[in-house]
Amino acid sequence: MSGAPAAFATGAAFAAAAASATAVEVGGASGRGEPVPGYAEARWKRIAGELAKDPLFVDMDAAHLFDRQELERIRAAMNRASRRIGAPVYLVVAPNPTASESSGQGVPFLHGLWERLRRDGMYVLVDADGDIEAVPFRVPRRYSSLDPVPYELQRPADYRNPEADLMTRLLRAFDAIAAAPSGPRVMPRVVETAQPWNEDRRPLKAQFWGPFVAGLVLGALAALVLYGLWALGARLFGGRGREGGAGREGRGRRPAPARPTPRWLRAQATKELERLERLLPPDDDAPGRRYALRAYDAARILSDDVGPDPDGEAETVLDLVGVIVLARQGQTVLAEGAARPEPPCFVNPLHPPATRKRKIGKQGTRPVCATCAEVPGPGLVTLLLRTPDHRHHFVVPGRWQRNGFGTGGRDLAGDVLESLGVD
Repeated sequence: MSGAPAAFATGAAFAAAAASATAVEVGGASGRGEPVPGYAEARWKRIAGELAKDPLFVDMDAAHLFDRQELERIRAAMNRASRRIGAPVYLVVAPNPTASESSGQGVPFLHGLWERLRRDGMYVLVDADGDIEAVPFRVPRRYSSLDPVPYELQRPADYRNPEADLMTRLLRAFDAIAAAPSGPRVMPRVVETAQPWNEDRRPLKAQFWGPFVAGLVLGALAALVLYGLWALGARLFGGRGREGGAGREGRGRRPAPARPTPRWLRAQATKELERLERLLPPDDDAPGRRYALRAYDAARILSDDVGPDPDGEAETVLDLVGVIVLARQGQTVLAEGAARPEPPCFVNPLHPPATRKRKIGKQGTRPVCATCAEVPGPGLVTLLLRTPDHRHHFVVPGRWQRNGFGTGGRDLAGDVLESLGVD
């Protein structure tokens, strides 16, 4: 299914859910007993229904991750693992964004899936970023810390090209699942919970119309908005592949938001920091380690200062952007064995690294990613990173205005550490 029909289908689902005005309680690891809108249940139920017919489910929005031959190899590996562990193996290949029913967290997503399918077995998720998560439900095997997939296999080696090692990591993950020693059939401990459904994720309440009419109106508007976003994304990002290239390398990657929420940034910052921490080599002389370690230290201090529940202040939001940029730079220098990373995109530091330069209004000529280098002037304004109070990032006083997230040629990790008072 193409993006446009998918957008209209999503809007129609929104309308149906709002019109029926139903809500369900999601307990256990998938929630905290908070009322969840009916439309959030739809994906869980749809995937559970498909898994009841076939243990391998690939969502249309993640179909780019594997070709037909790879899926055949994956199915064979699933069957081997299932025979070895004496329990079914279920694999879901689907996007899991932070705006999803599980706040973008894999473990709560799999718990919610099990709650609806109610079949014991090994549940595995591969998301559109190439991350792998697994949860065993009454599987007669003993897994270390109830984590069937080793840490080094859970995240791609290069976040910019998550598909490069995905097939290898997934097959190794199934081998690790199958190799665990026999053990009792137990339910997994709850180690991760999704954030509550709060105001910024609830559909707007109808103040002048009844629920039915309001549902239809909101559904139609949602369809139009989603179609507009799809069309804009297709125009700006479609058909080019990843930065400067084409083909499979960049398909399915979601462009970074121009005005990210604190929740989205917090989740991304945590993920990127964990990924960098796992990649740090023990050898002091390893290529790229010196910068990567400094980037990690700077990002970790910033992250700890922000805390797990960030507010919506502009400075806090930009600190989380800085955490993501530093963590990604650390990963890049380790992957490439470089002494210093390329600067980020000045338009939006959450974009891929800069490969070109362009004049940005009164800000002068700045490094930008390949996409921003080609976007017409009016379109570029819509891509500029903004804080929740609608200010562009470069007008907010503070360390990020001074260092431009490293786009001025300065050592970003060293500059941030200095601003934090760390030698």
